[in-house]
Amino acid sequence: MPLSRLSAMLLDLMEEVAPAEEASANRKTREARGDYAETWLQARGPLSTFGRVISQRDLREWRGDHQSRYTLSCRSFANDAEETAFAAAAGENRVVTGRLRHFVETQDGGTITLDACTLAPAKLQPALMLQPEDVAGLVDRPLDVSEAYAGPRAGPSMRSIDRVIYDADFSTRMDGFGNGYVDRNEAIYVLQKDGSAFLHEWPFPVTDVNTDLLRKREPGKWYKWSARGKDIVLRPADGGEILILKAPARLRPIGNGARLDKEYYYLQIAMMGARSDRSYAFRQNGELDFTRSGFVAGNIGASYIIVSGGKGDDRQTGQKYRFEDYALIIETAEGEERQFFAIRDGDKPAAPEEIFVKGEVYWEKGKEE
Repeated sequence: MPLSRLSAMLLDLMEEVAPAEEASANRKTREARGDYAETWLQARGPLSTFGRVISQRDLREWRGDHQSRYTLSCRSFANDAEETAFAAAAGENRVVTGRLRHFVETQDGGTITLDACTLAPAKLQPALMLQPEDVAGLVDRPLDVSEAYAGPRAGPSMRSIDRVIYDADFSTRMDGFGNGYVDRNEAIYVLQKDGSAFLHEWPFPVTDVNTDLLRKREPGKWYKWSARGKDIVLRPADGGEILILKAPARLRPIGNGARLDKEYYYLQIAMMGARSDRSYAFRQNGELDFTRSGFVAGNIGASYIIVSGGKGDDRQTGQKYRFEDYALIIETAEGEERQFFAIRDGDKPAAPEEIFVKGEVYWEKGKEE
């Protein structure tokens, strides 16, 4: 069964408990609807559904500019081979079968979680036509990176941009095992001279965004902006809640042709002691070294574990770099890679204390530590 059709069936079923409009504003009502749907799903026995593998554990049906309202997530697999096969099928449309663990409805979707998942062979992939009854189970699909990327300088021109701002909230918290971690929330907004603004959540430069497609598919990321002293007021184009950003940092390009001779460092401590380290080391000769590593050192249950390294570790040395407007352009074996890059307005272009790469702040090596 297509995941869109199952989503539509669940939506129709939960109307017997309470209308969706009531559930969107009331957590207990959502829980009651979800419990009712979960009981119905449990009674069906093993569940088989069809969709696109979007991560190492998740499936969601894509239909053009739309996607299924609900995500299917595999909490466990029948064996290691099935888990490996699922991860290798990323981007493919496949049939997944498993045993229901639970169902949760949220304000903007929900998740069907399965245990003991198995993946049907690719040759058994059904050729499905969208049926009228499936439409109710579809919602607008956010842009993926390839869709949001219009191409080098094919998005907003530098002349059309009034300013680019950075808003962040860093707070230290404790997880359920007694490990401290940093809840790191960073956002880049592009404020245009015509009074419109959009949230920029991609790794590439703001001048490369397909704004026409973004406006069509994700209207919730568009705003009307105004300045109120040092604060920025964002009024959502879709009529949502007004955002007031308190004295956000104003960013600017470092300058075309600039060179740096410094190393900048990113450190994030996540829940369960997971640590992520990244650094950019720039040299005056136009070469760049990039490193990425991570490990886990924290309390898990009654144990303290240390796990070094991982598949995400990476080191790239001697790559040529240059700056162009809001772009850091790196020459790689596969061609040029364009990354969003900016410095804080008022910082020294020859030796900034902070840099902003792909929407995240990096500090000058030594000062961050």
